[in-house]
Amino acid sequence: MDEHTGTGMCRFPASLDVILKKEVTEFHPDKYLARAQGFAPPDLLRSVQQGLRMAAELLFREWHCRQLMGVQIDLGLNEGECGAFNGRSADLAFALGVMAEIRGLDQPMAATGVLLDSGLVGRVSGVVQKLKAAADCLPPGSSLFYPGDNHRELEEEQRTSLQELRERGFTLVPVDSLEEVALELGIPVQGV
Repeated sequence: MDEHTGTGMCRFPASLDVILKKEVTEFHPDKYLARAQGFAPPDLLRSVQQGLRMAAELLFREWHCRQLMGVQIDLGLNEGECGAFNGRSADLAFALGVMAEIRGLDQPMAATGVLLDSGLVGRVSGVVQKLKAAADCLPPGSSLFYPGDNHRELEEEQRTSLQELRERGFTLVPVDSLEEVALELGIPVQGV
């Protein structure tokens, strides 16, 4: 998945490659590893790892991928180029990237959200700025995923900003769980 990613005011080209390995019969979260080429801020590496683990668990549980997988990411950053990056709001973006790659989806999209171990998507700060930054890097018609908890707040306080993004042709997708993201991508999930 090659695209421009935006996190707040920090934008960078990102390359995410999913490497499929041997088939397995049991899910072992510690076997799903993410590696970064070049520099990556520590919180971003934690987001890559959490996104990979949660996506792999969902895909394994639902019988969509029974292989161990790894992720290699190249952010194209040098140390000091993205010093303001902190927090785990990129968890959902990396899970989305892994699921899209496994399903062979080639549509532009972006996401922000913290993935909890339960599979729920946690709220993030600065969501409007993150959505606008992503919209500046993606073509109209792209989907922008963000936490449902933020949606309620945005509808009350930032309605104009959301309307502007819709008028520019973006599809805004508030989600409460990783399963909802899978369904939006056309990945069948049982019991949702």
